[in-house]
Amino acid sequence: MVGTRERIHAALAKQDWRAWESVVEDMIRVLREPGAMPGDEILQVIDRLCEPTTKWEVKQAMAKAATRLPPMWATRVLSTLSQDANHYVRQAAKRSQHQLDQSSLSRDEEHARLGVAEDVLSKAMKIGGGEASQVIHEALTHVHGLAMAEFSHELANVTQQVFTAEKLLLAGMKEPDRQRYGQPLSDLRGAVKVLGDFTKELRWLAQGREPELSKTNAVEVLTAVQHGVRNSRDVVLRTLPVRDLSFDGAHERLVRALTNIANNAVDASPDGGVVTLGAERSLDGLDVVFTISDRGPGIPVSMREDIFRFGRTSKRNTGHSGLGLYVARKVVVGEHNGWIRIDDALSGGTVFTVGIPLEAPSRRRHEPRK
Repeated sequence: MVGTRERIHAALAKQDWRAWESVVEDMIRVLREPGAMPGDEILQVIDRLCEPTTKWEVKQAMAKAATRLPPMWATRVLSTLSQDANHYVRQAAKRSQHQLDQSSLSRDEEHARLGVAEDVLSKAMKIGGGEASQVIHEALTHVHGLAMAEFSHELANVTQQVFTAEKLLLAGMKEPDRQRYGQPLSDLRGAVKVLGDFTKELRWLAQGREPELSKTNAVEVLTAVQHGVRNSRDVVLRTLPVRDLSFDGAHERLVRALTNIANNAVDASPDGGVVTLGAERSLDGLDVVFTISDRGPGIPVSMREDIFRFGRTSKRNTGHSGLGLYVARKVVVGEHNGWIRIDDALSGGTVFTVGIPLEAPSRRRHEPRK
């Protein structure tokens, strides 16, 4: 750690702001080792990195790094930089403060979730039969959510470190090296983005795994899906006329599940292709049935079960994390007691059919207040 301290002071002695940017990462390493640097020395370095006359790129890097600093130092950095004269610095400080607030909220939720798990396990020891099975299932659900939330939090930290290192590496390169290593660095940025998307999906999946279901309708769900689909190519998204079908569902989570399927359909479609969304009541009158069809190459029967598994994707090199369809099945089957079927489309391509019961079990339905 002595070498790191020397490197910090050597960099600060220079007039090169890129060298000062490297100090930010060195300070993070120092602050993670209690006693590695005296408190007054830490304060001196941090204040120098954040003072008004410091290059704005350095202050922006410091603001972004605040989420990885110990709370005491993060508070000092953000309280200073949130008032900085530079717009980009203030925005970076604002985003970091928001992330820290969200992390704090998530930790509170995790403690609450663990408490719920302990409570239901205690209840399971006092009862038997089917009720005990239900209580144990709820406990496992809460513990699973806790583990997933913790994993996504740690993964987010690693992703940010890789992203920061790539940015610093690129900033310190001369033009010939930028041209030489431009493609590998671009591939690295793409991989980090996939990892970031994977982390966001995990964090989202860890929330509310036993949601309360309330009345929603198929028109609202499909409208939200159509607005949420990512479509950067010339693919036409078409919604068939839909009746105002009312059913029990967790609206936001169901929209997420169907949007993931629709994104998959768009990605599978050729340029100029068409993805069609629809919804109708099932023949037996018990379910609302959503359909998402594309005109892509289709999905072999042998792969139709495998693509729903955690982390499975055949398109990882094109920016896919392998969580979209896993999330879709968890929401549809695990949370709504529904079903998903994959078939060949009559005109070529694939049809995803998603069934959701019109009425949820009474224990999970949120009845409106009278």
